[in-house]
Amino acid sequence: MLYIYDILVNFMDGNRIYEFFEWDYNDVVEHIRKIPVVRVDQKTFKDFIENEIKVDNEFLGLIKNKTYTYKDKIEYAVIISNLDRCYALEFNTKGEIVFRSALLIDEEEEIIECSQKLDCLKIEYVILDKYQNLKDNRCFTRREETDKNLLKREIIATYESKNYEKLNYLYEEGYGNDNLQIDQRYSKLLYDIDHSFPSNLKKIVQIIRLTNKKRKAL
Repeated sequence: MLYIYDILVNFMDGNRIYEFFEWDYNDVVEHIRKIPVVRVDQKTFKDFIENEIKVDNEFLGLIKNKTYTYKDKIEYAVIISNLDRCYALEFNTKGEIVFRSALLIDEEEEIIECSQKLDCLKIEYVILDKYQNLKDNRCFTRREETDKNLLKREIIATYESKNYEKLNYLYEEGYGNDNLQIDQRYSKLLYDIDHSFPSNLKKIVQIIRLTNKKRKAL
């Protein structure tokens, strides 16, 4: 284990990782004064990034109270490196990852170079869940995820309020007219939002955003 000083992290909820170029001005970016770095093998690295995991108390003890911001300390935090990528992780007292963060590219390169001096640390952990949503989210940009969430909320609210005329209008703007019933159209919209988010759905998002702007202007 070694320590890295003076870096920025953008801790998101455990199922979110945004690369530095997708960080938003509304994000709470923390200036880390000091944080430990460990090198792990490829399997451990992949499990820590793609799954819900729980580490043992020995590892928690190793990193406890060793991370400091310029205002406070973080009880359980560490940077893991596989000599290709690095991510900062924060754990709760149970040993579960609660936040993950990518790093600025120059800081990541520095950490990778430093971590080449380290031997792989064997960390005992268990996989709590294969977190498919995390892996899916890494396939979309942050803007696409925002658009997906906006569209999904709109479609669900429209369907649950039984505004079928509006739902049919939005559906046909994306898919054209077909013989599907309203329940089938609703299910198809939700499935495509969650699984592929094709370009025709982005057209519907534009319509919703335009409608919302007009509503606010009134």
